[in-house]
Amino acid sequence: MSAPLVSVLMCTYNDMQWLPTSIDSVLAQSLADLEFVIVDDGSTDGTPELLAATARRDPRVQVERIKHGRPARALNHGLGLVRGELIARLDADDWAHPERLEAQLAHLRAHPEVGIIGSTIEKMDEDGRVEGPTGRPLDDATIRFKSLLWCPFTSSSVTMRREVLERARLRYDETLRGSEDYDFFARVLDHTRSAALDRPLARYRVRAGGFSRRNRDEFEAIAVDIAGGVIARALPGFATDAAEVASLRAAFHGMGRARPPAGRAGTAVAGRYLDLLDAFCAGPLDDRERVGLRAAEARRFVHTLDPSPDPARLRLLMRLTRMDRGFARAWWRAWRRRRSWRGARLRRPVHR
Repeated sequence: MSAPLVSVLMCTYNDMQWLPTSIDSVLAQSLADLEFVIVDDGSTDGTPELLAATARRDPRVQVERIKHGRPARALNHGLGLVRGELIARLDADDWAHPERLEAQLAHLRAHPEVGIIGSTIEKMDEDGRVEGPTGRPLDDATIRFKSLLWCPFTSSSVTMRREVLERARLRYDETLRGSEDYDFFARVLDHTRSAALDRPLARYRVRAGGFSRRNRDEFEAIAVDIAGGVIARALPGFATDAAEVASLRAAFHGMGRARPPAGRAGTAVAGRYLDLLDAFCAGPLDDRERVGLRAAEARRFVHTLDPSPDPARLRLLMRLTRMDRGFARAWWRAWRRRRSWRGARLRRPVHR
């Protein structure tokens, strides 16, 4: 039997409530040359029966049932089964856009240097209600910089070249209780260039009682440890510790506004974040990547920093001004709007 072009890998454990929607989104892909490898990690609900019926219905579906364990173990089992040139991930409670695989394949064919690709996503709640698109880093330089502190991809948007994983002998770390995707994708980035499409090609389900939410503090500690390792590999001369990494993750997570704490502590954290950015930009980036990344990061501070007589705050503002020519004007306008809004609140009459 000839190998398929794409292998879609899914692992599931007691996801019966959402599994049919997720499975249907794969089988409805516009790119039909695929195999669908589903690893049942010892489910005790109706999942085994559903998967057996799905495999009978569509010969592209291959189901493997294993004893329940950590997600990384199930993912590694699946990686040992896939045969496709490309490996696409999808979690059992998420959803793939019908053109996801076709769009990512087109980009990978046009850019053979790219070995891992994601996309922007949409969030949905447990009932399937969809929020607007959530931004993700799109270019290789931004993806790599963001990976120093957090996972730059949503797993259900990721497609990888199998050759990259096999050449570097990459597998998930089965000792990790959480954040295994962050660790794995960061190590993939050590061996290939990356990209993400500016299209919401996946929907990520936010579950109020999800495992990661129930164990938020433990998972954050694991992610902090992973981030420290990523920084050490990428920037061996950058000295940091777990406490500082945790503060940087808290203040600068994601793609939105920077949210450092108030006062001198916030100025210090922001300064260290820019130190991290400078150390990264001193690496092998071309001028366009370097200028674009520095300007984008400066703009994250536009709506955050208020003026202060503190010399450290003034030095921080000057540093941001040098990073982006438009920062000073944008920051001044934003600060005036904030000041006007605060004044209006203070002048608002109190009705008794």
